[in-house]
Amino acid sequence: MINGKVVAAFVLHCIVFLVLCVGDYPDVFVMILGFFLALNAIGLMMILFNAVQPGGIVFMIGSFAFIPLGLIGVLGAREAMDEMRRREFSKKG
Repeated sequence: MINGKVVAAFVLHCIVFLVLCVGDYPDVFVMILGFFLALNAIGLMMILFNAVQPGGIVFMIGSFAFIPLGLIGVLGAREAMDEMRRREFSKKG
């Protein structure tokens, strides 16, 4: 149930993180963004292993640090959770 927006957001977040690591930014700032990137990776793995609801929430939390690029991740995670709900609803009906 993973979609292209989630993957694109994760790739963009990785690129931003690598650029900040190479640049002359404070280490604390890079460490904080690294923590949020780790949350993105954990959320992505949870979505891949069919824990879509909690994985989407973790991915959204990780995406908030990367605003405005993080909005892509938030929208993608939200779409993945909505798709899961639609599939569950269609199975019940």
